Amino acid sequence: MRLPLGILTGMGFIGGGAILSRDNLVFGVTTAATLWFVTVIGLCFGGGQISLGITAFLLGMLILSGRRWIDYRMKQGQHGILTLTTENSQPTEEEIRVTVRKAGYKINVSSVAYLNQTDRRQLEFNVRRQGVPQSADVPPFLKEFAADERVSAAHWRVS
Repeated sequence: MRLPLGILTGMGFIGGGAILSRDNLVFGVTTAATLWFVTVIGLCFGGGQISLGITAFLLGMLILSGRRWIDYRMKQGQHGILTLTTENSQPTEEEIRVTVRKAGYKINVSSVAYLNQTDRRQLEFNVRRQGVPQSADVPPFLKEFAADERVSAAHWRVS
């Protein structure tokens, strides 16, 4: 019994190294649990418990595939920074907010900087959206701003 316990302890230690924390998010918990679970399945096969190993494998695949299905349909927060260089007064900040709101995003914070010796201003918006992740990284309103002749530059940065 010492050998399997030593193997499980070692794999638990390796799985602990797979868990990462960035900002307020934790990544790698499923990877760590899967490493440990696969080790248990390997010990079942190595100990001659073939039917138990096959049953555990099928149960694990069912749970992981179900978790993936749920994960892709779960709402997640998406954050980004929209930077626009525009004419001095057009488009108005309210016009920009309406365009962003129509795409399902919300502006949290905004700032304005007037560029030296030009009639231009640079607007920066902290934007967020709660929903199912989209396939494209670029939000739909960015093309609309880029096509607007009053906007000389439109940039999107994921935060």
